[in-house]
Amino acid sequence: MIGGILAGQAIAQAGVKCVYTLCGGHVAPIYIGLKMSGVDIVDMRHEAAAAHAADAYGRLTGVPGVAIVTAGPGITNAVTGIANAYEAESPMVVIGGKVGMARLNQASLQEMDQLALMDSITKWRECVYDTARIPEYLARAFHIASTGRRGPVFLEIPIDLLLQQAESKHPGPAPVNPDEGLSLPNPADIETLAGWLNEAKKPVIMGGAAIHWDNAHEALDAFARQTGIPIYLNGLGRGTLPSTHPNFCSRTRKKALSSGDLIITLGADADFRLGYGRGFNPDAKVVQVDPDAFRVRFNVQPDLFLIGNARLTLQHLTKALSGMAPKTDWLEELRAQEDVALDGLKDELESDIYPVNPNRFGNEVAKVVDADTIVVGDGGNIVAATSKFVPLFGPGRWMDPGKFGCLGVGMPFAIAAQQLNPDKKVLVVFGDGSVGFNGFEIDTAVRFKMPIVGIVGNDAAWTQIRAAQLEAAGEEFAVATQLAPTRYDQFCVGLGGLGYHVESADQIAPTLEKAFEEARAQGKPAIINVPVDADLNGRGVSYIAAGMA
Repeated sequence: MIGGILAGQAIAQAGVKCVYTLCGGHVAPIYIGLKMSGVDIVDMRHEAAAAHAADAYGRLTGVPGVAIVTAGPGITNAVTGIANAYEAESPMVVIGGKVGMARLNQASLQEMDQLALMDSITKWRECVYDTARIPEYLARAFHIASTGRRGPVFLEIPIDLLLQQAESKHPGPAPVNPDEGLSLPNPADIETLAGWLNEAKKPVIMGGAAIHWDNAHEALDAFARQTGIPIYLNGLGRGTLPSTHPNFCSRTRKKALSSGDLIITLGADADFRLGYGRGFNPDAKVVQVDPDAFRVRFNVQPDLFLIGNARLTLQHLTKALSGMAPKTDWLEELRAQEDVALDGLKDELESDIYPVNPNRFGNEVAKVVDADTIVVGDGGNIVAATSKFVPLFGPGRWMDPGKFGCLGVGMPFAIAAQQLNPDKKVLVVFGDGSVGFNGFEIDTAVRFKMPIVGIVGNDAAWTQIRAAQLEAAGEEFAVATQLAPTRYDQFCVGLGGLGYHVESADQIAPTLEKAFEEARAQGKPAIINVPVDADLNGRGVSYIAAGMA
């Protein structure tokens, strides 16, 4: 077998059903092995999009997504997607092409030091120097990507090795086992935390990505119902409790963290999303639970930390608290404040202004989201507005870039989601700025007959930055942040999809329903363009004025 066949077979053995790529001569032999092994190949229009799609595949399946990109610029183009996966802890295997061994260091086409480039954005990076060892290296790549705190790995394979014949003695990757290497925290620490929970009057759990990766949503549900503790979720933790869960809260997080007397972060970093921990009640006990010891004491000094699997930790805590009375008073207090916060938006949710009020936009979008919908957020303020209202019905029903704040994930994430879930509705909420990054992947959705629906909140500006410029320095210095009121619906039609333009807020939900129906019937993606109020969309943004604090 040639090396390309060995590589394709190894990818299939790991349980991968689909890979994402942009063709290039340095990696073309791998396609032979993939086709022979029955692995689907989705060819994208940009390598960054291929990496983003592989990222989404990993988030949705737990099996590392695979991106295959050619040497040199193919790899530099993929860097953004790889970096985003690294920050989001998403398992991914990136295979990069490389100049042949016989031409190393001779200024060959697309030759560069690719391993050095990958040093800070991957868990592991290596070059294969022996065709027969390709399955061995891929086995190691899949193992590293999918264990511990997950993340991307990079493997480069010289073109002449992919073309050489060899007989491999290595069995290659085993199917990814999400329960491999599970660890349980120190039992004494679990008993200590159980005692603190019994004593606490206002305990709070802030859950993050570990709940998703450790398949801990059922354990979290059981723990929450037994204890009555309010649960807040961010990142990939979103959806691990449905929006209708009695313990799930979303509008009172600041209040809970500043008033709680026991704050437990469950795989959630005290990064900018949690104000670096500065808003935690200084008199509260702080407990960090994480599968990775490297993340403990990150921006906060915990009173206790537990290193271990989130599911096992919650299961053992629930057992240790079997006699605990649910703390319903604290939960009911926060619930009442959640209702007050929502009531405060009533006028905006009924607003008929044009351009559309962004909160009305988000609430109208939420009306069409059901248990069979996967929502992808790709933008700034308009996505933040929409996320306040969109209901979540389970793990993997909401995806956004994560803490890296990387725009451009919308269509690539949606392509992976639709490929994996052909019977579900896939909806992308775009800002008009973010469409410009990978909007051309509408062409990919057209070619693969994917009925993805995107809706653009169009305020003709990079509003997060522009609003801060206006606040800090005025109109004269609000530069490089104005966009044209582009008709993105027409752009989609030009690429072979469907397009709709909506100017009345009460037509957003009906148009979304129509778009899903027609996209499904015709096997085409669709884009809905909605002008939104730029001034209202820019409220509360003070990054420049606050010195990016």
